Amino acid sequence: MADHTAGSSGRSVHLRVSAESGGTDDIMIMSEEFENLLRDPISFELMDEPVVSVYGHTFDRETIISWVDKTPRCPMTSKPLYADDLTPNYLVKDVLHLFRQQRQQRLSALRARDQLAPESLTSFRVFSSFEAFVTLREDYTQCLADENLSKMRQSALTERLAQIATRRHQLVDQLEACNKSSVPEIEKSLRLLSSQEDELLAKLAEADVNLQEKKASVQELRKLIENTTQMMRNYLDSVIEISSDVVVRTAKLKESQELKDDGNRAYANGDLKEAIEKYTQAIDVLSPHFDAALHLNRAAAYCASKNPDASFPDLELVIAQEKKRSFVAKAHRRMGQAYLMKKQSIQALQCFSKALGIDPTDSLARANVQNIEKQLDPNKKR
Repeated sequence: MADHTAGSSGRSVHLRVSAESGGTDDIMIMSEEFENLLRDPISFELMDEPVVSVYGHTFDRETIISWVDKTPRCPMTSKPLYADDLTPNYLVKDVLHLFRQQRQQRLSALRARDQLAPESLTSFRVFSSFEAFVTLREDYTQCLADENLSKMRQSALTERLAQIATRRHQLVDQLEACNKSSVPEIEKSLRLLSSQEDELLAKLAEADVNLQEKKASVQELRKLIENTTQMMRNYLDSVIEISSDVVVRTAKLKESQELKDDGNRAYANGDLKEAIEKYTQAIDVLSPHFDAALHLNRAAAYCASKNPDASFPDLELVIAQEKKRSFVAKAHRRMGQAYLMKKQSIQALQCFSKALGIDPTDSLARANVQNIEKQLDPNKKR
């Protein structure tokens, strides 16, 4: 059994991995911060074949090989790097396998629970609303049937009361015309009719109450059906709107990525003006959405073209808006490099120190802090 702990944004993620079976006893790796640790620092996609460089940074094999073939330097440290300097990172590969396995298990559990795989919360709400709508329609139909039965029962009771009243009139007429020997029998029939009439009146009152309840239920269900129908219309409108937005944004992301790739190629070939132009076009295409990598790349291109002042707006924007700590640390580091180009050592030291405070493993920031401190105070021990 091996224990591994990975830190991200102040939170630790603990893995207990069974070395004998390759299984897991306890996995807590479904956080967004942890997923970001498993992304390639160049493409920002989940790695498939992680490899580690001689400088300790992990990349996806395909991405870093493509990078060093064009520019034989480490993208993190700018030091020389070749394909032979890369070795497989088996620990990260095992973690990636566990991450994908747990994510698939979680998705399978959700689908089994819901008996459907909604593509979004909106589609799930539409499904739920439709299910509720069907149930309401069934209840409404039943209530209408019950209401009709109550009306029919009320009508039958009223008709029976009318028949009793007619019979009473007949008996009263007979009582006036009959002889004394027939009086007890007629009076007995009248008492029986009175008893039946009282019983029917009670049933009629009960039927009237029941009918009013059914009418109220029908009205309530009709209102619920109207509300549910409107809710379904709203959700369906949301689905259409979201789908349209997804189509548009997907197209923008694709175009932006192509422009970014063009910019990266131009940067690698030393055509800094072309690189800046492509990065700018990619940023404009994505607007109003924000991509920190594009701004960091453009800032790097400005610095490489000896125009550090132009890099500050991009770097300040990344620091202000980006939530990913590694990007913020990189922005502070590149801002420090820009200040160094302007020979402003104090400001550069502050930027490098901030980068190091966010990412203590940033060797480039640490080296710059030490060099500047040595220049400012030659007697200070490193």
